Amino acid sequence: MSVRRALEADLPQLLALLAELDDEPPLSMTEALPLWRALESAGGSYYLLEHEGEAVGAFCLLVYPLLVHGGQRQAVVDAVVVRRALRGQGWGKRLMQAAMALAAEAGAGKLALSSSQRRLDAHAFYRALGFAQHGISLVVEPIR
Repeated sequence: MSVRRALEADLPQLLALLAELDDEPPLSMTEALPLWRALESAGGSYYLLEHEGEAVGAFCLLVYPLLVHGGQRQAVVDAVVVRRALRGQGWGKRLMQAAMALAAEAGAGKLALSSSQRRLDAHAFYRALGFAQHGISLVVEPIR
């Protein structure tokens, strides 16, 4: 088992894996490539959890500096997914431990994530890893 930063060449397998997150059709390479490059240029990266040469999980991590709190860096993890057939076997824990370690290595003072209100099992999973509710999350969709 290893976690590594995904490369552009990994995009096809990453897209297939991300399609399992919410059972949505994957983006095409034509759609995904400019988004991939924009994320990379903004300092974000996808990471793959691999087992025996196969991608079994992934997450996106963005670490950025703030002009408050003494310039402390903050991190956000999103698009956390484990192959459906492997869920409940500890892969997600390994994935999130890697995300937390990478955020800490980058000097982030806080790692945040957002989870849909309907994902009660995910909330329990994140709490077991030490995450706690911090304020509330508000969204506006679509943005006008």
